[in-house]
Amino acid sequence: AMALSGNIAENWDTFDLDKSVERFAECKAKANNTEVVWWDVHGNHDETKECRWMYPPVTATVGPVVYGATKSSAKRPNVVYTQWIHNGQASSSQKTTIERKTKHKKTATWHVKGGFSYSGSTEASAGFWKIVDIGTEHEISLDLKGGYRKEVSDTETFSVNDVVTVPPMKSVKIEWIITDDVQVCYAWMNFIVEMAITGVAIRLSNAVDFEVRVC
Repeated sequence: AMALSGNIAENWDTFDLDKSVERFAECKAKANNTEVVWWDVHGNHDETKECRWMYPPVTATVGPVVYGATKSSAKRPNVVYTQWIHNGQASSSQKTTIERKTKHKKTATWHVKGGFSYSGSTEASAGFWKIVDIGTEHEISLDLKGGYRKEVSDTETFSVNDVVTVPPMKSVKIEWIITDDVQVCYAWMNFIVEMAITGVAIRLSNAVDFEVRVC
């Protein structure tokens, strides 16, 4: 009995099936103290015609990734607070304290068709000038095998506490803008493609049952 199976690492550039089978068969022949005879399974040799029913041509199916539409990156600014401050004094500056807190809700939607499974979480926290408090955590669990559509929402709390100085006889407009950064998303789906392996027939001179495994 003869069987072929393969396990190809993702980081391999090239996998030579013929060479792997050849090395295995030669080692097996040496261990059994016998000779290996190679035939072209697509040739016109009489021996091949006679035993074609025993050693049919080998074929396999693999496939490339089929990509869906690409979603472009975009930044969506959102003005959450606006205030005008007027200083009508002729010679003195005016100081005003701005202290605000707001909750910002953002929603994400994705549609998945075929693939792999992933689960995990990402967490980000940072402090910026004029932004005293910012923190958020997203937990995701995607089953990309079955394919489904899901929508998630996340709410972040932002705080600002700062002193603004307005020169004499001037007006200042204060705007608080929160910008959502939308990243690029490449959708991909299941894949099916045909690939023919025009391999060779392997026969041991002596009757020995063996199994060919390519790993």
